[in-house]
Amino acid sequence: MKKNPSRIYFLFFFIVYAFGFHLFYLTYVPLVTSFQLVLVPLLLLVFGLTVADFEKGTLFFIFCFPLINSLPYFFHIYGNIPHAPTCLVLFLAYFFGWLGHRLLEPASLKQKPPLIRPMALFLSLCFVSSVITFFRYAYFFPFKTDRIYELTTNLFGVSSGGAIMSVVFNFLSYFTGFVFFFLLIGRKPSRPFVIKMMLVLAVSTLISLSVGMVQRFGDIKFGNNLISIRHGILNGTFKDALSFGAFISMTLPLLLGLFLYLKNLWRIVLAGNIILSIFLLFFTGSKSALLSLFVALLLFLRLIIPVYRKRKKRPVSQNGKKVRTYAIFALVFLAMGLVFMIFLGNLSRSSLVSRLVEMFDQGVMNLMVSWRGPLWQSAVLMWTDYPLTGVGVGGYIIELPEYLKQHGFPLETPQSAENYLIQVGSETGMIGAVLILWLFICLLGRIRKGYKALPVMGDDAFLWTGAAAGIFSFFMNSLFHTYIGSYEIKLTLWLLLVLIFFLGPEYGIPSGKRLFGKSYLVIGIIFLIVYGIVHTRNSLGPLSLETKAEKYHLKQDFGFYQLERTDTGEPFRWTKDRAGLSVEIKKKTMIFRLHASHPDIKSRPVSVKIFLIKNFFSEKVLLKELNLSDDSWCSIEINMRQEVRKTHIILFEVGRTWNPQKEKGVPDPRNLGIAVGDIRFTGRSVRH
Repeated sequence: MKKNPSRIYFLFFFIVYAFGFHLFYLTYVPLVTSFQLVLVPLLLLVFGLTVADFEKGTLFFIFCFPLINSLPYFFHIYGNIPHAPTCLVLFLAYFFGWLGHRLLEPASLKQKPPLIRPMALFLSLCFVSSVITFFRYAYFFPFKTDRIYELTTNLFGVSSGGAIMSVVFNFLSYFTGFVFFFLLIGRKPSRPFVIKMMLVLAVSTLISLSVGMVQRFGDIKFGNNLISIRHGILNGTFKDALSFGAFISMTLPLLLGLFLYLKNLWRIVLAGNIILSIFLLFFTGSKSALLSLFVALLLFLRLIIPVYRKRKKRPVSQNGKKVRTYAIFALVFLAMGLVFMIFLGNLSRSSLVSRLVEMFDQGVMNLMVSWRGPLWQSAVLMWTDYPLTGVGVGGYIIELPEYLKQHGFPLETPQSAENYLIQVGSETGMIGAVLILWLFICLLGRIRKGYKALPVMGDDAFLWTGAAAGIFSFFMNSLFHTYIGSYEIKLTLWLLLVLIFFLGPEYGIPSGKRLFGKSYLVIGIIFLIVYGIVHTRNSLGPLSLETKAEKYHLKQDFGFYQLERTDTGEPFRWTKDRAGLSVEIKKKTMIFRLHASHPDIKSRPVSVKIFLIKNFFSEKVLLKELNLSDDSWCSIEINMRQEVRKTHIILFEVGRTWNPQKEKGVPDPRNLGIAVGDIRFTGRSVRH
């Protein structure tokens, strides 16, 4: 190995990342044996290929990321089991492989990647926001509590763990796209490799479309999620049907450009892709994807017609130009019409046609306002309440129930803002919005230069136009959806952006300019410090869990499994190692029953501590400590005379848990602490 001062930094980051990836995997990836037997070899393969050869690893990753998203559904792992999207896990393994590759073959950055300045500052802002928001939902562990408790964070009952997961996944949604762009754009690969990337994407798209056809004409449950099955829509190999529709609307223009660029048998594969894409789009149920595709195709035709004329090198009169333009439009729409006629019976019964009919029956604006209106208004209100910083990365979906209640909207299942820009604004505030606007302006500038260079690009113009139309399709889709959890959509977007820069007339930062000048660094650090101070103040004040619990009367109920009953019909719940419950102390004596079922309880008694938590963890008082040495139920009585007419959290801490599946082989994967019966009170009643 050649000596390189950067190797020590990569080694340190490699070790830290390995530890973080291991922790992330154990926390968010379901450890289902059959699922792991398929997933782990794929992760090892993308990691090993990327370490050995970055280009081969990248091609394999591009092939896999559209296909791996529905993998959990084959093992009955659905949304009711919180887990990391498989595409995200695959990317983390790919990035891990890149770190290993750079460790083995360190090299200086030969190119100065475009967009790196606004991207780096925005990603740094997201990191600072995520860290502070993480601590907010962890109730500032270890400063205020001795561990992260599963506290209730909103009116919908989302726990601290769920809120933290939202923060982590939302940050990684930004991280994966930006880093994927940086890894590819920083190497400036050869033209043959660029074509290989697009062909590999075309092959994986065809496989995904084939799965969609199996779902349409075979079994709709094949690799599909429960919500899509219930609504009769298809997801192909994607996380959900809307993501499948967005992917089709983004890639179809690129496939058209690739079809015009190539002159071999690949055109047959691409033609199959195009026909199946148009057909299956109607069974994704995505109205925005259909609109986005239609507009993107019009843009594609508008840009490509002059290029196609120049390629043929045939001088024509002005009237001839108009005739040819109309002819090309007519041929394209004729081809689409033929597809519709061939599949007319199916299309008329498609979910998208049904939704379009419903939309026009109810009125476009009425349907939009009744559903997205409250989500958009809530996002704008968050932005106006916290104009500089927003509610924090991942915070929108957690804070949404309170905003819906506060402003009289119906309380429904929390979801994203269904608009990418106002989602970013609600979570990162004005500073984040300015950085996104800066990034968008830089991107528009590059696209504008590419557009001006179209006449001299030659055949590359077909590919560039297809990628540009696909990017435009995403921006159209982003007006009605955010795709925060659809990592495959974000990766598709950034892959298209990579193609724009590979095929465009300019690359990187003009020579003579430093990548990160001193003034840029100083201004960036000041922005981050100001943002961090203001966001921390908000997180300790109006956004804190303590303030929300008091304002909205949030009852804490964490660390318990579902309600069960004894043989005699008495209700009880099993705890994990820690469990807490908000209790109003109505009389002077608190009574409840406890039970432990550890197989070795006689030789190893189970210790239990019962605490009284006052004023939201500002004071923790030990009420009782005991050791359970047999599996019989025991009654506990605690004097609560001083706390009558107050509401506090009763916290149970169990010395150790046991797992019935591991120790007895029964189908119960829970880690059980103790069983706690209903809490009752006796003694003198309180006078009101």
